[in-house]
Amino acid sequence: MPVPAMKEYSSNEVNISLAGFSIDGGFADGVFLELEFQNPAFALTKGTDGEGTRSRSNDRSALVRIHLMQGANANAVLTALHQLDLNVENGVGVGSLDVTDKNGTTVYFALHAWVAEPPNPTYDRTATERVWTLMVNHLELLEGAY
Repeated sequence: MPVPAMKEYSSNEVNISLAGFSIDGGFADGVFLELEFQNPAFALTKGTDGEGTRSRSNDRSALVRIHLMQGANANAVLTALHQLDLNVENGVGVGSLDVTDKNGTTVYFALHAWVAEPPNPTYDRTATERVWTLMVNHLELLEGAY
Protein backbone atom coordinates (compact mmCIF):
# COMPACT_ATOMS: atom_id res chain seq x y z
CA MET A 1 0.00 0.00 0.00
CA PRO A 2 1.48 3.41 -0.96
CA VAL A 3 2.36 5.81 1.80
CA PRO A 4 0.34 9.06 1.58
CA ALA A 5 2.33 12.16 0.76
CA MET A 6 2.92 14.72 3.47
CA LYS A 7 3.43 18.41 2.78
CA GLU A 8 4.78 21.11 5.07
CA TYR A 9 3.91 24.80 5.21
CA SER A 10 5.67 27.61 7.04
CA SER A 11 4.42 31.20 7.04
CA ASN A 12 8.07 32.28 7.31
CA GLU A 13 8.51 31.12 3.71
CA VAL A 14 5.98 33.63 2.30
CA ASN A 15 7.90 36.65 0.99
CA ILE A 16 6.19 39.97 0.27
CA SER A 17 7.77 43.05 -1.30
CA LEU A 18 6.29 46.36 -2.46
CA ALA A 19 8.24 48.87 -4.54
CA GLY A 20 11.45 47.00 -3.77
CA PHE A 21 10.92 47.06 0.01
CA SER A 22 10.68 43.70 1.73
CA ILE A 23 7.87 43.21 4.23
CA ASP A 24 9.56 40.44 6.11
CA GLY A 25 8.08 40.24 9.56
CA GLY A 26 5.78 41.66 12.16
CA PHE A 27 2.75 39.87 10.76
CA ALA A 28 -0.41 39.63 12.84
CA ASP A 29 -1.48 36.31 14.28
CA GLY A 30 -3.81 34.38 11.98
CA VAL A 31 -4.43 35.64 8.46
CA PHE A 32 -1.59 37.99 7.47
CA LEU A 33 -2.14 38.34 3.71
CA GLU A 34 -5.29 38.50 1.58
CA LEU A 35 -5.49 38.85 -2.21
CA GLU A 36 -8.90 39.53 -3.72
CA PHE A 37 -9.66 40.10 -7.39
CA GLN A 38 -12.14 42.94 -7.88
CA ASN A 39 -14.16 41.28 -10.63
CA PRO A 40 -14.59 37.80 -12.06
CA ALA A 41 -12.50 37.03 -15.14
CA PHE A 42 -15.68 36.18 -17.05
CA ALA A 43 -19.34 37.22 -16.84
CA LEU A 44 -22.29 35.21 -18.10
CA THR A 45 -25.24 36.98 -19.74
CA LYS A 46 -28.36 34.93 -20.37
CA GLY A 47 -30.95 35.65 -23.04
CA THR A 48 -34.70 35.22 -22.73
CA ASP A 49 -34.50 31.73 -24.20
CA GLY A 50 -31.75 30.72 -21.75
CA GLU A 51 -28.90 30.89 -24.22
CA GLY A 52 -25.77 32.21 -22.56
CA THR A 53 -22.90 34.36 -23.72
CA ARG A 54 -19.65 34.51 -21.80
CA SER A 55 -17.83 37.85 -21.78
CA ARG A 56 -14.21 38.31 -20.75
CA SER A 57 -13.81 41.25 -18.39
CA ASN A 58 -10.03 41.80 -18.84
CA ASP A 59 -10.10 43.36 -15.36
CA ARG A 60 -7.40 41.75 -13.22
CA SER A 61 -7.32 44.50 -10.60
CA ALA A 62 -7.12 43.31 -7.03
CA LEU A 63 -7.12 44.42 -3.42
CA VAL A 64 -4.32 43.14 -1.22
CA ARG A 65 -4.57 43.34 2.55
CA ILE A 66 -1.47 42.96 4.71
CA HIS A 67 -2.10 42.36 8.42
CA LEU A 68 0.75 43.63 10.60
CA MET A 69 1.22 44.07 14.33
CA GLN A 70 1.30 47.71 15.40
CA GLY A 71 5.00 47.43 16.32
CA ALA A 72 6.09 46.00 12.94
CA ASN A 73 8.86 47.89 11.13
CA ALA A 74 6.94 47.45 7.87
CA ASN A 75 4.33 49.96 9.12
CA ALA A 76 6.93 52.72 8.75
CA VAL A 77 7.85 51.56 5.23
CA LEU A 78 4.22 51.45 4.09
CA THR A 79 3.54 54.83 5.72
CA ALA A 80 6.52 56.37 3.88
CA LEU A 81 5.37 54.95 0.52
CA HIS A 82 1.84 56.23 1.12
CA GLN A 83 3.04 59.70 2.16
CA LEU A 84 5.27 59.91 -0.91
CA ASP A 85 2.32 59.00 -3.10
CA LEU A 86 0.15 61.67 -1.45
CA ASN A 87 2.75 64.44 -1.51
CA VAL A 88 4.66 63.93 -4.76
CA GLU A 89 3.08 63.92 -8.19
CA ASN A 90 3.30 61.26 -10.89
CA GLY A 91 2.71 58.17 -8.77
CA VAL A 92 5.95 58.07 -6.86
CA GLY A 93 4.35 55.62 -4.41
CA VAL A 94 3.52 53.12 -7.16
CA GLY A 95 5.77 50.09 -7.44
CA SER A 96 5.75 46.40 -8.13
CA LEU A 97 4.24 43.88 -5.75
CA ASP A 98 5.78 40.44 -5.45
CA VAL A 99 4.42 37.65 -3.26
CA THR A 100 6.36 34.39 -3.37
CA ASP A 101 5.46 31.32 -1.34
CA LYS A 102 8.78 29.48 -1.10
CA ASN A 103 7.02 26.47 0.40
CA GLY A 104 6.14 25.56 -3.17
CA THR A 105 5.67 27.31 -6.50
CA THR A 106 3.00 29.95 -5.78
CA VAL A 107 3.78 33.46 -7.07
CA TYR A 108 1.66 36.62 -7.32
CA PHE A 109 3.04 39.63 -9.19
CA ALA A 110 1.86 43.09 -10.18
CA LEU A 111 3.84 45.76 -11.95
CA HIS A 112 1.71 48.58 -10.49
CA ALA A 113 0.64 48.49 -6.85
CA TRP A 114 0.19 51.21 -4.23
CA VAL A 115 -1.17 51.83 -0.74
CA ALA A 116 -4.84 52.53 -1.31
CA GLU A 117 -5.81 52.86 2.32
CA PRO A 118 -3.75 53.07 5.49
CA PRO A 119 -4.90 51.18 8.57
CA ASN A 120 -7.67 52.37 10.84
CA PRO A 121 -5.65 52.05 14.04
CA THR A 122 -7.08 50.78 17.29
CA TYR A 123 -5.46 50.78 20.70
CA ASP A 124 -6.00 48.26 23.44
CA ARG A 125 -4.41 46.95 26.61
CA THR A 126 -2.20 44.80 24.39
CA ALA A 127 -0.76 45.29 20.91
CA THR A 128 -3.27 45.28 18.05
CA GLU A 129 -3.01 44.70 14.33
CA ARG A 130 -2.79 47.18 11.47
CA VAL A 131 -4.41 46.22 8.17
CA TRP A 132 -2.92 47.91 5.10
CA THR A 133 -4.95 47.87 1.88
CA LEU A 134 -3.05 47.91 -1.40
CA MET A 135 -4.58 48.38 -4.85
CA VAL A 136 -3.15 46.42 -7.76
CA ASN A 137 -3.79 47.39 -11.36
CA HIS A 138 -3.23 43.92 -12.85
CA LEU A 139 -2.42 40.88 -10.72
CA GLU A 140 -0.71 37.92 -12.33
CA LEU A 141 -0.86 34.65 -10.45
CA LEU A 142 0.54 31.21 -10.43
CA GLU A 143 -1.18 29.26 -7.68
CA GLY A 144 1.23 26.40 -7.41
CA ALA A 145 1.70 23.29 -5.37
CA TYR A 146 3.98 22.24 -2.53
